[in-house]
Amino acid sequence: MVSDNMRIDRINEINVIQKPPRAITWRIGLVYPNSYSVGMSGLSMKLLYHLLNQHPQVFTERIFKPKESFLIPKSLETKRLLNNFDILMFSFQFELDYINAIKMLHQSGIPIYTKDRRCINPMLIAGGPAITANPEPILEVFDLAFIGEFESVADKFLKTLIDSEQTKLCDSIASIPGFHDIDSYSESVKPLITPQLDLVNYPTAQVRPIGDHPKKKGILDGFFLQVSRGCPHGCHYCLISKIFRPHRERSLNKLEEIIFEGKQKTETNYFSLIGSSTADYSRINELIDFFNTNSLRFTLPSIRVDSG
Repeated sequence: MVSDNMRIDRINEINVIQKPPRAITWRIGLVYPNSYSVGMSGLSMKLLYHLLNQHPQVFTERIFKPKESFLIPKSLETKRLLNNFDILMFSFQFELDYINAIKMLHQSGIPIYTKDRRCINPMLIAGGPAITANPEPILEVFDLAFIGEFESVADKFLKTLIDSEQTKLCDSIASIPGFHDIDSYSESVKPLITPQLDLVNYPTAQVRPIGDHPKKKGILDGFFLQVSRGCPHGCHYCLISKIFRPHRERSLNKLEEIIFEGKQKTETNYFSLIGSSTADYSRINELIDFFNTNSLRFTLPSIRVDSG
């Protein structure tokens, strides 16, 4: 794993996206309000980075919380300041990152409250499991909150962005399923769910650090392979089983296709299986046989004690 002491701008990565400045109409800052190593240890940043860069006129860059508190946050790709983006999209995995987000906005000279920004300079959108579970603590800070899973509306989001004028952007995006402002959200809102995982876009050219970093070895080296989403057990204390129902799986054929393409494009033989309980994947034995047959390394980070 990349050490938190390592300066972000010195990390060499594969599959970093760059676009010609003249082709760019909209700039999005994809913000993970925590360290690089925490943010890149999960699938969300890799997935959103891929989805939000699918249109040639939209350039999405990653932003992480600086290690030193006195540093002003900047994008990883072009060192752009937060207040120079058209949209900032925050991914919240944990509620404690709300504090980091507020600090990053303050350091960047961006007004904290929605009423002081009026959907411009830049527009702020919040998403992620913490937001899907309960966005109310930050609704006065963010212009829009996205409730649910983004893949099924990613293309519509980009098309809406391209077709919209700056002055009407907030209203246009608010009309897309899953997006809510402080007036439209209520506890009765249900998360937007992606019904068939096989049919949505999945990143096979994933960003990962490369080079001789002594403390880099670990999960950041590999390919993130999401085999399922949600959980079949429905434990009352579990957030995943509450907000990402029902349990869905990718087919074995689709996973094999992703593995072959990911091995080539991400240049790795190491695969990390992603899911709330990967050992419960209905064809896990066949998937393991596939890895072994092709001499590929893999890990199952999430295994229930009672999984057979």
